[in-house]
Amino acid sequence: MNGPGRVAVHAHLAPSDTALVTQGRVLLREGDIMNGGTTFSRLPLFDPAINDRGAFAVTGYTGVLADYIVAVRNDIVLQKDLELPDGAVIAAGSPPVRPVMDSRNVVSVRTNVEHEGRVSNIAGALVTPKGVAVMQADLLPDGRPIDDIEAPAANGRGEIAFVAVIGGQQAVLLGKPTRGCRNLLDRDVPVPDGYGAAYEISGTKLVVRVRCGFSRAILQVGSGGSDQRVNPEAFLWEDGEWRPIELKGEERTADGWFIGAASANLRLSGRQMSQEQQVLAQICTEVSFGSLLERKCGCRDSQCQETFWQLQRFQRQR
Repeated sequence: MNGPGRVAVHAHLAPSDTALVTQGRVLLREGDIMNGGTTFSRLPLFDPAINDRGAFAVTGYTGVLADYIVAVRNDIVLQKDLELPDGAVIAAGSPPVRPVMDSRNVVSVRTNVEHEGRVSNIAGALVTPKGVAVMQADLLPDGRPIDDIEAPAANGRGEIAFVAVIGGQQAVLLGKPTRGCRNLLDRDVPVPDGYGAAYEISGTKLVVRVRCGFSRAILQVGSGGSDQRVNPEAFLWEDGEWRPIELKGEERTADGWFIGAASANLRLSGRQMSQEQQVLAQICTEVSFGSLLERKCGCRDSQCQETFWQLQRFQRQR
């Protein structure tokens, strides 16, 4: 139900149709043709969303049960295999759960995504058509990882609230979904001369990345491995120089480096966010050689003979 009191529900119509209805009106029924020509074949069990302007959003299917979509009115805004502006791809797995929608008709929904070498688990990402707002294993500005994400709720101001599991405890997070950032340096791009790689040398996960999807830009360094050590120093290129950034994390070694991962809130203006930005960080991997333990730091290739600062470039998508 929205603020003015309009109700939207799933209902069974005689003789066997299933439809989305409000008081006295059918909004969408199985078998309807969407604006792009796709047949809306089935409604799931999840409740629809309706905002104060009377627009509705609903999840459903266009064919087999794996081909799920999220529709606003008669337009498909999210669907399986769709690439979002920040490079994330809506992945196979459990379908999106109940969507929420603000007064601008911007939908947020919990679903599965593949992004920057990571795959969410059981609808473990909160996304909008603009990009990923938050994803399992993302870091908060204080360095704590998000272990799980539950279904969101929205208010009339466009703020999204959802329950997240953080370090085994439940917490409520609140913010406005914004355009996601695309991290520009990954395995498909040659490592710039003089710098280390922003991704795992032996994998595809980014270890220096920025998430811009939930009211802020958060630098996230490391992928959480117990063998990773994160330099507590990091830098943002600003006004022609590298400005120091204070990283935060959950656990430190005796020499002050973070274990597994660390993060920082990047205080950037809207103008800065619309332009390409650069950050530097450094991750070491501890490698055992018999009884000896050696740190391989800032690698740019599999030999890792030299230590570099690892560069990442990013920009919020228009």
